[in-house]
Amino acid sequence: MSEKAIPDEARPALNAKARLDKLDNVEDVDAGKIATNIMHFARVLRSAGLPVGPGKVIEGIKAVETIGIDNREDFYWALHAVFVNRRDQREIFDQAFHIFWRNPKLLERMASLVLPFLCRSRGPATSRGDEPTPC
Repeated sequence: MSEKAIPDEARPALNAKARLDKLDNVEDVDAGKIATNIMHFARVLRSAGLPVGPGKVIEGIKAVETIGIDNREDFYWALHAVFVNRRDQREIFDQAFHIFWRNPKLLERMASLVLPFLCRSRGPATSRGDEPTPC
């Protein structure tokens, strides 16, 4: 495709996509899968109302490449520094991060909160001889 065929409005997006494609081929961090996941995470943030564009995605990938993925807290704060611009965006980012990147401790905590409720809702054994499952 010739340069003249590309409208001026589309050039920044095409340039950003080309840079993202280059970053996606990085073998340093899990064969580039992390770059794709950061892109999908950015889409989640955008759908939740945060102003996230292709430039922010590239910055997020570069930040994670810089700090690595060995420490979850560093990973969180690297992405937070890129995607959060205002105080009111913090909670949205925090919830989206923990759901998208699936914090096992958060899932365990949620399960522990739900399990006692489920056990209480089963009630005592019925006359058919059914016994409630122990919690």
